[in-house]
Amino acid sequence: MTVVNAPYLYHQEYLKILFHTNIDQSKTEEFIKEYVSDDIKDAVT
Repeated sequence: MTVVNAPYLYHQEYLKILFHTNIDQSKTEEFIKEYVSDDIKDAVT
């Protein structure tokens, strides 16, 4: 369970950092497309 959730939690925190540092939206979207799997994407967007 912990191992399965680790990538989700990592991406969730990483996305929070991206959004809070006001990196432009297109870069955030690129990050989501490249690094976040579809199931995680649904959870965070």
